[in-house]
Amino acid sequence: MTCQACKSGLVLINGACLLNIANCQTQSSTAYVCIKCNTGYYLVQGNCVLKDANCVGYAFQNNSEICTGCANGYRLNQGVCLQNQPGCIYNGATCTNCASPFTFDSSSNSCFIFGCVSYNLAACLNCKSPFTLQNNTCVINYCTTYNRDGCAVCASGFNLANGVCVSSDANCAAFSNNQCTACKQGYSLINGRCVLKDVNCNSYGNDGNCLSCIPTCYFDVNRRCQLKEFGCVYEGGRCKFCTPPFELNAVANTCVIKNCLQANAGGCLLC
Repeated sequence: MTCQACKSGLVLINGACLLNIANCQTQSSTAYVCIKCNTGYYLVQGNCVLKDANCVGYAFQNNSEICTGCANGYRLNQGVCLQNQPGCIYNGATCTNCASPFTFDSSSNSCFIFGCVSYNLAACLNCKSPFTLQNNTCVINYCTTYNRDGCAVCASGFNLANGVCVSSDANCAAFSNNQCTACKQGYSLINGRCVLKDVNCNSYGNDGNCLSCIPTCYFDVNRRCQLKEFGCVYEGGRCKFCTPPFELNAVANTCVIKNCLQANAGGCLLC
């Protein structure tokens, strides 16, 4: 005797009552397979599987629905949407290059930022010591080449010490954030460098050299500021000629007033 109808929750297949396929909207009457799934599920080999929230398109193939596209931030790998790795540029499902400021690791086909301990897809969120977070990446001041533990090569004028760069200025007395903030006695701090103090210098350049002297001084041939002599007009670091009533002593390169014992810029005070 053949079964003609089944109880609720069962489906009649070739005279036998079988459990309904979970989440199936329409089942075959001749085979134990689902033909159409409920909303939110897709068909895989006659069964209904919860849809991937990150899949944006499906196609029917070999009695199954397969994912054909993924949402932003995900990549398709054999019908499954996988979350992208931070910094990766993909060729298909494989990371083959990195976006700035990431570095590509060919051994693992992944991207990283030296010193970073947590990421989002496009940037670093937190750095380990001695790195500091700056503009979405990890940096060490005055470092030109990094390794995973710190700095490998420092900029000119800085030395490597425990993974960071410190000034090679022997005349620096105090540092802050690896930069000189105070100099030893007799030196002036000019653009982060300690320069031999010249009380007669009026202004310095970025290289620490004196650019101009105070009004009562002139540059000698070594570009040091020297006090001007009364009456002298200087060129090329030397007294070239004199203003009256002074006369040039060409041997000594000085200006004199004959028979004068004491003078000032205006002339003789005592004969």
